[in-house]
Amino acid sequence: MRSFLNSHMRERRNISPDLSEKYTRDFSNAVELSFTVFGENAFRRYSEGNDNNPRGKWERSINKAVFDVVMFWFARYEKRQIIENKDEIRERYIKMCVADRDFNDAIMLGTAEAARVRTRFKKWGDALEEIIKVRPKERRVYSYVEKRQLYELEPTCGICKQQIEHIDDSEVDHIQPFSHGGETAMSNARLSHRYCNRSRGTASA
Repeated sequence: MRSFLNSHMRERRNISPDLSEKYTRDFSNAVELSFTVFGENAFRRYSEGNDNNPRGKWERSINKAVFDVVMFWFARYEKRQIIENKDEIRERYIKMCVADRDFNDAIMLGTAEAARVRTRFKKWGDALEEIIKVRPKERRVYSYVEKRQLYELEPTCGICKQQIEHIDDSEVDHIQPFSHGGETAMSNARLSHRYCNRSRGTASA
């Protein structure tokens, strides 16, 4: 990592005014988009609950590895592409934090190791590309709007029956599992803690 950064700085020590302007613009746009999508939780990791306390939370410290990948990829998309999909992007990031062990290791352990750098950049880049460019034919996942409707109606976990304290700690669960023919419809939807839904083994949103 140190060798890479030193080389990068040497090569760009005397960049042109046009390139300097581009870098400044790209950086500013990426920061703006990061706060548009994540708000005050930008560049922080989300951790799920456990058996003793199913409630998840945003970590208080900024994670440098998360800063790297979010800024890198947001700088490579147009603003409208990110803003139009901001709720889905936020949901995908939280899901990766609580369900993707490789991504978690890559942002928490040995973050300067080349393999883990490649892992986190590829995983987050692939996630964004899927959200922005690929539209599935069959709808399996509930939208953020539907989740908010359920949360505003009754912010209670359908599994453990405890209150869900904030919307980021919730998932929309198919009452009849999608894999068993359950529809992705509001009549087949209930809120749950992320941890409770994953412990149940049929996480669906």
